[in-house]
Amino acid sequence: MPDELSKEYLEEIGTITVRFVFLERALMDTISQLSGVDSQLINRLISTDSFEVLLSKFKKLLLFKFYEIGLKDKSLFTELNSLIKTLNKANDKRNSIIHSFLFQNEDGSIARHKFKRSVNKHHAIDEFETINLKSLQELSTVIMLSTLSLIDFKEKIIGLSLIDKKFKLIPDIIKNSLLNIGKEQTTKKENQET
Repeated sequence: MPDELSKEYLEEIGTITVRFVFLERALMDTISQLSGVDSQLINRLISTDSFEVLLSKFKKLLLFKFYEIGLKDKSLFTELNSLIKTLNKANDKRNSIIHSFLFQNEDGSIARHKFKRSVNKHHAIDEFETINLKSLQELSTVIMLSTLSLIDFKEKIIGLSLIDKKFKLIPDIIKNSLLNIGKEQTTKKENQET
């Protein structure tokens, strides 16, 4: 029987989870604000959507808004596509960790195992990968930076009046919380080492 994960790995997986919730919430808020419809109604309609579905709705809504105002600036379309790729990549990497069986090997390394559907979807493929703490920390950072990219893009579309200016971005207190998630753990570890 494989050993359980160490406390450091569990803490980093927790950080990944919390940071991803911030990303998902920022995306849902942006969709809600772009729609111009009562946020309670929109949130009820999209609250059970997968991240992929939310991204699809976000892109469709923005493309409609771009068309509506007659936007001809190709750089925003390029930036939107780049943002969608970044958010998809963060989601895929997060899913590969969160939806896998994680265990510690006898040699102390950490591995993940996941059954994945084959391309033709007729059978499952075993997917194994050794992971390390650094790769989890990098994923946590990618998710945080993806959230900040979404916030920056949202600032641009507020400037185009696609979102009412009364909708303030994620308040600074939440933005600061996002940046500080996981720092407490690092600080604790540094203090324990000294």
